[in-house]
Amino acid sequence: MLRSTIRLGLQTSRAIAPLAARSTLPTGPTVSLSARFTRSYAAPKQVTTDGHDITTNIDEITINQYHKLADVYLESFVDEVEALGEQYPEIDIELTQGVMTFALPPNGVYVINKQPPNKQIWLSSPISGPKRYDLVKGQWTSLRDNSLLTNLMAAEIASALKIDFKFEAI
Repeated sequence: MLRSTIRLGLQTSRAIAPLAARSTLPTGPTVSLSARFTRSYAAPKQVTTDGHDITTNIDEITINQYHKLADVYLESFVDEVEALGEQYPEIDIELTQGVMTFALPPNGVYVINKQPPNKQIWLSSPISGPKRYDLVKGQWTSLRDNSLLTNLMAAEIASALKIDFKFEAI
């Protein structure tokens, strides 16, 4: 029984190898599929939901650089909003382990958090809804509508408090 199973496995692999050798795969780095042949593959492109190639738009950073840049951004954001909170005590903001919650009456609660697997910052806004931001030319930018996280949040803060507001440090 075991010998017939092994024989069948060898026959199957001999039958599949010529078919696999004729298949066409995109070019790219070589990957060894077995001792008998090798194939190449292409690294996946990053595209927007409407199919535009954005691979070259996003800043190439390591995961450690991402954490440093995202942490500095979020901490600077919190510092400026806390300073604003001295004039507007109804504002409440907290940053814990890469997740910022920001209560801004009358708008509601915002959540801004790091997404390390994607090297993104995500926003959940009671006004503009959910958005994802990638680092593009040093700015956290939505690839869907090219909005900047800093500008969107400054506009929503200004609207809620009925003041002229811009972030100074970010």
